[in-house]
Amino acid sequence: MDSREGEWQSVLPYDESSGLIAELVGNLASLLMQLNLWRRGLAQQRPLAEWLPVCRDLLNDFFLPDSETEAALALIEQQWLAVIDSGLEAQYGEQVPLTLLRDELAQRLDQQRISQRFLAGPVNICTLMPMRSIPFKVVCCWG
Repeated sequence: MDSREGEWQSVLPYDESSGLIAELVGNLASLLMQLNLWRRGLAQQRPLAEWLPVCRDLLNDFFLPDSETEAALALIEQQWLAVIDSGLEAQYGEQVPLTLLRDELAQRLDQQRISQRFLAGPVNICTLMPMRSIPFKVVCCWG
């Protein structure tokens, strides 16, 4: 929409934000809204049974599996289910914070061996540990 056409719902359009730039900004806004939604949802303590589908939902919302990532995503979900199942088998009925599950999942994943290529794509998400010894072109820290 051109600013010469006037306001739209009390918002004056910015001429430079059209086409590809507007699409990119829209995608970024969508990602940020999704991250905020998940941040609020993951902050809630829940019984173990309610945590069960969370991993699959999270992976579906943020990752598109392909031949290179399918094994890693399957391993994450498998270990998540193992963490939840061990708590359910012990008949633990209290509310559980995500931090407890996250730490157990991280410990289990650290014990697994799965191949991962560094610089596999345009954006790589990892901990700071491998980044100290791998020559990345650009390193950005979020958080």
